[in-house]
Amino acid sequence: MSWPRRCALVALAAVAVVVAPISPASAHPLGNFTVNHYHGLRLHPDRIDDTAVLDDAEIPTLQRRATLDGDGDGTVSPAERAHHAITTCQQFADNLRIDIGGKAFPWQVTSADFTYRPGAANLQTGRTECQLTAVADLRRPATVTLRDSYQPNRIGWHEITATGHGVGIKDPRSPRRVSATNSAPTPTICSPRP
Repeated sequence: MSWPRRCALVALAAVAVVVAPISPASAHPLGNFTVNHYHGLRLHPDRIDDTAVLDDAEIPTLQRRATLDGDGDGTVSPAERAHHAITTCQQFADNLRIDIGGKAFPWQVTSADFTYRPGAANLQTGRTECQLTAVADLRRPATVTLRDSYQPNRIGWHEITATGHGVGIKDPRSPRRVSATNSAPTPTICSPRP
């Protein structure tokens, strides 16, 4: 191949690289070290249900991989993912306090799931979804308070939404739209309260 032809091919390849479409990165807006928490509360006359989600960015997911791979074979099997999900959801529920009128009610885990999702730099992110329920009497007006103390040393956003199903919400201080940590929430305050 002649020198001019080789230069033309190299130039064409360089142009192809420059104009190639760029796929969007699925990075976490607060960084790849975050563990984001979401609570989708559904208030019923006889209980509170919570769709609780832990969304681990790339680094926490990578750090946990060795503990998920219980048999050490280098892959995380469906059984290992299921075990991780139920264990994590139980720990999450144990560190989640719901007070109604000043009285605490325990959470029960009704379902648990863990999945990997594609992340930035060919790494994976981890997503644990927990369905929790707390038996409670909400037939009379009451103040409901939620306190999440799961992994308080990890940075990440905490999002809470609440909807009433057979009960009214008089002073909804949480947004009603649910994103479940699939996208960063629009900031409504300057800094979170501890």
